[in-house]
Amino acid sequence: MRVLAVAAALFLSLLACRSQGADRDDALQRAIELHHRIAYARDSVERYGRGHVIVGRVVVEEGDDPEMVNAQMLILPDGTFAGPVSDLDRPVGFRMHQYAPFDLKLEGSTDEVINVGVIRMRRLPKQKLVPIKGRVILEGTDDASRASVSLSAAKGPVNTPSNGTNPRPRWPAPIELSVERSGDVNGSGFSPIPYFCTITAPGYVSDQMEVDFHPKVGADIGTVTLEKPRRVDIRYLVAENDTFDLQSVKNTTLTGGTRWKVDPESSRWDLELTQQNGELILDHFYSPCYITDLGATSLRRSLKTEHSAANQTARGTVLTEGHVYLLNQQHLKHLVLFKVLRIR
Repeated sequence: MRVLAVAAALFLSLLACRSQGADRDDALQRAIELHHRIAYARDSVERYGRGHVIVGRVVVEEGDDPEMVNAQMLILPDGTFAGPVSDLDRPVGFRMHQYAPFDLKLEGSTDEVINVGVIRMRRLPKQKLVPIKGRVILEGTDDASRASVSLSAAKGPVNTPSNGTNPRPRWPAPIELSVERSGDVNGSGFSPIPYFCTITAPGYVSDQMEVDFHPKVGADIGTVTLEKPRRVDIRYLVAENDTFDLQSVKNTTLTGGTRWKVDPESSRWDLELTQQNGELILDHFYSPCYITDLGATSLRRSLKTEHSAANQTARGTVLTEGHVYLLNQQHLKHLVLFKVLRIR
Protein backbone atom coordinates (compact mmCIF):
# COMPACT_ATOMS: atom_id res chain seq x y z
CA MET A 1 0.00 0.00 0.00
CA ARG A 2 2.90 2.37 0.69
CA VAL A 3 4.20 1.70 -2.84
CA LEU A 4 0.76 2.51 -4.27
CA ALA A 5 0.66 5.76 -2.30
CA VAL A 6 4.04 6.83 -3.65
CA ALA A 7 2.96 5.90 -7.19
CA ALA A 8 -0.18 8.00 -6.84
CA ALA A 9 1.86 10.95 -5.62
CA LEU A 10 4.28 10.71 -8.51
CA PHE A 11 1.54 10.31 -11.11
CA LEU A 12 -0.54 13.24 -9.90
CA SER A 13 2.41 15.60 -9.52
CA LEU A 14 3.85 14.73 -12.91
CA LEU A 15 0.46 15.19 -14.52
CA ALA A 16 -0.02 18.61 -12.94
CA CYS A 17 3.46 19.83 -13.74
CA ARG A 18 3.24 18.69 -17.39
CA SER A 19 0.07 20.69 -17.85
CA GLN A 20 1.81 23.76 -16.44
CA GLY A 21 5.01 23.31 -18.37
CA ALA A 22 7.11 22.68 -15.27
CA ASP A 23 10.43 20.93 -15.61
CA ARG A 24 11.24 17.45 -14.37
CA ASP A 25 13.03 18.61 -11.21
CA ASP A 26 10.00 20.66 -10.21
CA ALA A 27 7.77 17.64 -10.84
CA LEU A 28 9.94 15.47 -8.63
CA GLN A 29 9.91 18.03 -5.81
CA ARG A 30 6.13 18.23 -5.89
CA ALA A 31 5.87 14.45 -5.87
CA ILE A 32 8.07 14.36 -2.77
CA GLU A 33 5.90 17.00 -1.07
CA LEU A 34 2.78 14.99 -1.81
CA HIS A 35 4.42 11.83 -0.52
CA HIS A 36 5.18 13.68 2.76
CA ARG A 37 1.50 14.66 3.00
CA ILE A 38 0.49 11.03 2.48
CA ALA A 39 2.87 9.92 5.23
CA TYR A 40 1.47 12.61 7.55
CA ALA A 41 -2.08 11.44 6.81
CA ARG A 42 -1.17 7.79 7.41
CA ASP A 43 0.35 8.70 10.77
CA SER A 44 -2.88 10.48 11.75
CA VAL A 45 -4.98 7.45 10.83
CA GLU A 46 -2.70 5.15 12.79
CA ARG A 47 -2.67 7.50 15.81
CA TYR A 48 -6.46 7.63 16.06
CA GLY A 49 -6.93 3.99 15.11
CA ARG A 50 -9.48 4.70 12.39
CA GLY A 51 -9.92 6.27 8.99
CA HIS A 52 -8.44 6.31 5.50
CA VAL A 53 -6.13 8.49 3.41
CA ILE A 54 -7.43 10.32 0.35
CA VAL A 55 -5.21 11.59 -2.47
CA GLY A 56 -6.33 13.83 -5.30
CA ARG A 57 -6.01 17.10 -7.15
CA VAL A 58 -8.13 20.28 -7.15
CA VAL A 59 -8.49 22.18 -10.41
CA VAL A 60 -9.83 25.77 -10.43
CA GLU A 61 -10.63 28.19 -13.23
CA GLU A 62 -7.74 29.56 -15.29
CA GLY A 63 -5.89 32.34 -13.49
CA ASP A 64 -7.05 31.29 -10.00
CA ASP A 65 -4.89 29.69 -7.33
CA PRO A 66 -5.81 26.19 -6.04
CA GLU A 67 -4.00 26.91 -2.77
CA MET A 68 -6.78 29.39 -1.99
CA VAL A 69 -9.38 26.62 -1.84
CA ASN A 70 -10.50 26.14 1.76
CA ALA A 71 -10.52 22.47 2.79
CA GLN A 72 -9.65 20.32 5.77
CA MET A 73 -6.26 19.39 4.32
CA LEU A 74 -3.38 21.45 2.91
CA ILE A 75 -3.60 21.91 -0.86
CA LEU A 76 -0.24 22.15 -2.61
CA PRO A 77 0.59 24.78 -5.28
CA ASP A 78 -0.23 22.42 -8.14
CA GLY A 79 -3.60 21.52 -6.58
CA THR A 80 -2.59 18.08 -5.33
CA PHE A 81 -3.50 17.06 -1.78
CA ALA A 82 -3.46 14.15 0.64
CA GLY A 83 -5.18 13.95 3.98
CA PRO A 84 -6.88 11.67 6.50
CA VAL A 85 -10.63 11.08 6.55
CA SER A 86 -12.55 9.47 9.39
CA ASP A 87 -15.73 8.15 7.83
CA LEU A 88 -16.44 7.08 4.26
CA ASP A 89 -20.14 7.87 4.74
CA ARG A 90 -19.44 11.60 5.30
CA PRO A 91 -18.35 14.12 2.63
CA VAL A 92 -15.23 16.31 2.52
CA GLY A 93 -15.91 19.96 1.75
CA PHE A 94 -14.05 22.28 -0.63
CA ARG A 95 -14.95 25.98 -0.61
CA MET A 96 -13.74 29.10 -2.44
CA HIS A 97 -15.08 32.64 -2.73
CA GLN A 98 -17.29 33.10 -5.81
CA TYR A 99 -17.15 29.36 -6.55
CA ALA A 100 -19.83 26.72 -6.28
CA PRO A 101 -19.40 24.55 -3.16
CA PHE A 102 -18.04 21.06 -3.75
CA ASP A 103 -18.68 18.18 -1.33
CA LEU A 104 -16.60 15.11 -2.14
CA LYS A 105 -18.49 11.86 -1.52
CA LEU A 106 -16.42 8.83 -0.57
CA GLU A 107 -18.93 5.96 -0.68
CA GLY A 108 -17.96 2.84 -2.56
CA SER A 109 -14.28 2.52 -1.61
CA THR A 110 -12.72 0.71 1.32
CA ASP A 111 -9.02 0.99 0.42
CA GLU A 112 -6.57 2.32 2.97
CA VAL A 113 -5.36 4.94 0.47
CA ILE A 114 -8.05 6.22 -1.89
CA ASN A 115 -7.25 8.10 -5.08
CA VAL A 116 -10.24 10.44 -5.51
CA GLY A 117 -8.93 11.79 -8.83
CA VAL A 118 -9.51 15.35 -10.05
CA ILE A 119 -11.95 17.71 -8.32
CA ARG A 120 -13.04 20.50 -10.66
CA MET A 121 -14.17 23.66 -8.88
CA ARG A 122 -16.46 25.92 -10.93
CA ARG A 123 -16.67 29.69 -10.66
CA LEU A 124 -20.28 30.81 -10.29
CA PRO A 125 -21.88 33.06 -12.94
CA LYS A 126 -22.69 36.57 -11.76
CA GLN A 127 -26.41 35.89 -11.49
CA LYS A 128 -25.73 33.09 -8.98
CA LEU A 129 -23.73 35.30 -6.62
CA VAL A 130 -25.57 36.81 -3.66
CA PRO A 131 -25.44 40.01 -1.52
CA ILE A 132 -24.97 40.86 2.14
CA LYS A 133 -26.44 43.65 4.24
CA GLY A 134 -26.47 44.74 7.85
CA ARG A 135 -25.82 47.58 10.25
CA VAL A 136 -22.98 48.39 12.65
CA ILE A 137 -23.31 50.61 15.73
CA LEU A 138 -20.30 51.96 17.62
CA GLU A 139 -20.94 52.55 21.31
CA GLY A 140 -20.84 56.22 22.23
CA THR A 141 -21.00 57.72 18.73
CA ASP A 142 -23.41 58.04 15.79
CA ASP A 143 -20.55 57.81 13.25
CA ALA A 144 -19.82 54.18 12.39
CA SER A 145 -17.55 54.90 9.41
CA ARG A 146 -14.44 53.82 11.35
CA ALA A 147 -15.74 50.25 11.42
CA SER A 148 -14.95 47.66 8.79
CA VAL A 149 -16.36 44.25 7.92
CA SER A 150 -14.20 41.43 6.53
CA LEU A 151 -15.39 38.06 5.27
CA SER A 152 -13.64 34.82 4.34
CA ALA A 153 -15.15 31.64 2.94
CA ALA A 154 -15.65 29.12 5.74
CA LYS A 155 -14.79 25.45 5.44
CA GLY A 156 -17.37 22.97 4.29
CA PRO A 157 -17.93 19.60 5.99
CA VAL A 158 -14.88 18.44 7.97
CA ASN A 159 -14.30 14.69 8.08
CA THR A 160 -11.07 13.88 9.92
CA PRO A 161 -10.21 11.46 12.74
CA SER A 162 -9.38 14.43 15.01
CA ASN A 163 -12.32 16.59 13.83
CA GLY A 164 -9.69 19.26 13.22
CA THR A 165 -8.01 20.63 10.10
CA ASN A 166 -4.44 21.00 8.84
CA PRO A 167 -2.60 24.31 9.24
CA ARG A 168 -1.76 26.16 6.03
CA PRO A 169 0.94 28.72 5.18
CA ARG A 170 -1.22 30.85 2.85
CA TRP A 171 -4.75 32.18 3.15
CA PRO A 172 -6.85 34.13 0.68
CA ALA A 173 -7.13 37.84 1.45
CA PRO A 174 -10.46 38.56 3.17
CA ILE A 175 -13.18 40.48 1.37
CA GLU A 176 -13.31 43.94 2.96
CA LEU A 177 -16.53 45.95 3.18
CA SER A 178 -16.72 49.57 4.26
CA VAL A 179 -19.30 50.85 6.73
CA GLU A 180 -21.22 54.05 6.06
CA ARG A 181 -21.47 56.80 8.66
CA SER A 182 -25.05 55.64 9.34
CA GLY A 183 -23.74 52.14 10.02
CA ASP A 184 -25.19 50.56 6.91
CA VAL A 185 -23.20 47.70 5.36
CA ASN A 186 -23.81 46.44 1.83
CA GLY A 187 -21.86 44.08 -0.38
CA SER A 188 -22.35 41.74 -3.32
CA GLY A 189 -20.64 38.93 -5.23
CA PHE A 190 -20.66 36.17 -2.61
CA SER A 191 -21.11 32.43 -2.99
CA PRO A 192 -24.19 30.90 -1.30
CA ILE A 193 -22.06 29.28 1.42
CA PRO A 194 -21.10 30.14 5.01
CA TYR A 195 -18.50 32.88 5.48
CA PHE A 196 -16.53 33.81 8.57
CA CYS A 197 -17.26 37.46 9.38
CA THR A 198 -15.17 39.82 11.52
CA ILE A 199 -16.31 43.34 12.44
CA THR A 200 -13.68 45.72 13.83
CA ALA A 201 -13.13 49.38 14.69
CA PRO A 202 -10.17 51.12 16.37
CA GLY A 203 -10.69 51.30 20.13
CA TYR A 204 -13.56 48.81 20.16
CA VAL A 205 -13.96 45.11 20.94
CA SER A 206 -14.27 43.20 17.67
CA ASP A 207 -17.10 40.80 16.94
CA GLN A 208 -16.89 37.54 15.00
CA MET A 209 -19.53 35.24 13.65
CA GLU A 210 -20.25 32.71 10.95
CA VAL A 211 -22.76 34.02 8.41
CA ASP A 212 -24.82 31.78 6.15
CA PHE A 213 -25.33 33.10 2.62
CA HIS A 214 -28.48 31.63 1.07
CA PRO A 215 -29.20 31.18 -2.65
CA LYS A 216 -30.90 34.23 -4.23
CA VAL A 217 -31.34 36.19 -0.95
CA GLY A 218 -27.77 36.24 0.41
CA ALA A 219 -27.16 37.17 4.05
CA ASP A 220 -28.29 39.72 6.63
CA ILE A 221 -26.07 40.15 9.71
CA GLY A 222 -28.69 42.30 11.40
CA THR A 223 -27.54 45.05 13.77
CA VAL A 224 -24.15 44.50 15.43
CA THR A 225 -23.01 46.79 18.25
CA LEU A 226 -19.29 47.11 18.97
CA GLU A 227 -18.53 48.05 22.56
CA LYS A 228 -15.69 50.00 24.08
CA PRO A 229 -13.51 47.53 25.99
CA ARG A 230 -14.10 47.10 29.73
CA ARG A 231 -11.10 46.63 31.96
CA VAL A 232 -10.82 44.16 34.82
CA ASP A 233 -8.22 44.16 37.61
CA ILE A 234 -7.31 40.65 38.76
CA ARG A 235 -5.23 39.36 41.68
CA TYR A 236 -4.16 35.76 41.27
CA LEU A 237 -2.06 32.82 42.46
CA VAL A 238 -0.65 29.98 40.37
CA ALA A 239 -0.31 26.66 42.18
CA GLU A 240 3.12 25.12 42.52
CA ASN A 241 3.10 21.41 43.34
CA ASP A 242 -0.70 21.71 43.63
CA THR A 243 -0.35 24.26 46.45
CA PHE A 244 -1.18 27.99 46.54
CA ASP A 245 1.16 30.37 48.37
CA LEU A 246 0.00 33.89 49.25
CA GLN A 247 3.61 35.04 49.04
CA SER A 248 3.44 34.51 45.28
CA VAL A 249 0.42 36.70 44.59
CA LYS A 250 0.39 38.61 41.28
CA ASN A 251 -1.75 41.32 39.72
CA THR A 252 -2.83 41.93 36.16
CA THR A 253 -5.27 44.09 34.23
CA LEU A 254 -7.11 42.66 31.23
CA THR A 255 -9.45 44.22 28.69
CA GLY A 256 -12.38 42.79 26.79
CA GLY A 257 -11.34 41.08 23.57
CA THR A 258 -7.90 40.00 24.83
CA ARG A 259 -6.29 36.77 26.03
CA TRP A 260 -4.85 35.92 29.42
CA LYS A 261 -1.59 33.98 29.55
CA VAL A 262 -0.79 32.92 33.12
CA ASP A 263 2.72 32.20 31.84
CA PRO A 264 3.63 35.33 29.86
CA GLU A 265 6.50 33.50 28.16
CA SER A 266 4.20 30.86 26.70
CA SER A 267 2.82 31.03 23.17
CA ARG A 268 -0.45 29.54 24.44
CA TRP A 269 -3.13 31.30 26.44
CA ASP A 270 -5.25 30.07 29.33
CA LEU A 271 -8.40 32.12 28.76
CA GLU A 272 -9.98 34.52 26.30
CA LEU A 273 -11.94 37.48 27.59
CA THR A 274 -14.94 38.21 25.39
CA GLN A 275 -17.38 41.05 25.95
CA GLN A 276 -21.10 41.34 25.34
CA ASN A 277 -23.65 43.84 26.66
CA GLY A 278 -21.00 45.26 28.96
CA GLU A 279 -20.25 41.89 30.59
CA LEU A 280 -16.86 40.18 30.51
CA ILE A 281 -17.28 36.53 29.57
CA LEU A 282 -14.65 33.79 29.63
CA ASP A 283 -13.82 31.54 26.71
CA HIS A 284 -10.94 29.19 25.98
CA PHE A 285 -9.20 27.59 23.02
CA TYR A 286 -7.26 24.84 24.80
CA SER A 287 -9.40 22.12 26.37
CA PRO A 288 -10.23 20.75 28.86
CA CYS A 289 -10.57 23.91 30.93
CA TYR A 290 -12.72 24.02 34.07
CA ILE A 291 -13.69 26.67 36.60
CA THR A 292 -15.83 27.29 39.67
CA ASP A 293 -17.14 30.55 41.12
CA LEU A 294 -16.38 30.64 44.85
CA GLY A 295 -18.43 33.78 45.38
CA ALA A 296 -17.63 37.04 47.17
CA THR A 297 -14.74 35.94 49.35
CA SER A 298 -10.96 36.37 49.65
CA LEU A 299 -8.00 34.53 48.21
CA ARG A 300 -6.85 33.64 51.72
CA ARG A 301 -10.12 31.93 52.58
CA SER A 302 -10.04 30.03 49.30
CA LEU A 303 -6.54 28.57 49.51
CA LYS A 304 -7.69 25.14 50.68
CA THR A 305 -10.44 24.71 48.08
CA GLU A 306 -10.43 21.20 46.64
CA HIS A 307 -9.11 21.27 43.10
CA SER A 308 -11.96 19.02 42.00
CA ALA A 309 -14.36 21.88 42.78
CA ALA A 310 -13.44 23.37 39.39
CA ASN A 311 -15.81 21.08 37.49
CA GLN A 312 -17.68 23.34 35.06
CA THR A 313 -16.47 24.44 31.65
CA ALA A 314 -14.90 27.89 31.76
CA ARG A 315 -16.60 28.83 28.49
CA GLY A 316 -19.47 31.25 29.11
CA THR A 317 -18.54 32.19 32.69
CA VAL A 318 -19.47 35.82 33.39
CA LEU A 319 -16.96 37.59 35.65
CA THR A 320 -18.43 39.26 38.75
CA GLU A 321 -16.64 42.00 40.65
CA GLY A 322 -15.49 40.85 44.12
CA HIS A 323 -15.77 37.13 43.32
CA VAL A 324 -13.01 34.52 43.58
CA TYR A 325 -12.61 31.79 40.95
CA LEU A 326 -10.69 28.54 40.82
CA LEU A 327 -9.46 27.77 37.30
CA ASN A 328 -8.14 24.36 36.27
CA GLN A 329 -6.64 24.74 32.79
CA GLN A 330 -5.92 21.04 32.42
CA HIS A 331 -4.56 21.22 28.89
CA LEU A 332 -1.83 23.67 29.97
CA LYS A 333 -1.49 22.14 33.45
CA HIS A 334 -2.23 25.44 35.19
CA LEU A 335 -4.19 25.68 38.43
CA VAL A 336 -5.08 29.31 39.14
CA LEU A 337 -6.92 31.00 42.01
CA PHE A 338 -7.96 34.54 41.11
CA LYS A 339 -10.11 37.37 42.41
CA VAL A 340 -11.87 39.99 40.30
CA LEU A 341 -10.97 43.20 42.11
CA ARG A 342 -12.66 45.74 39.87
CA ILE A 343 -14.46 45.96 36.52
CA ARG A 344 -14.58 49.37 34.86
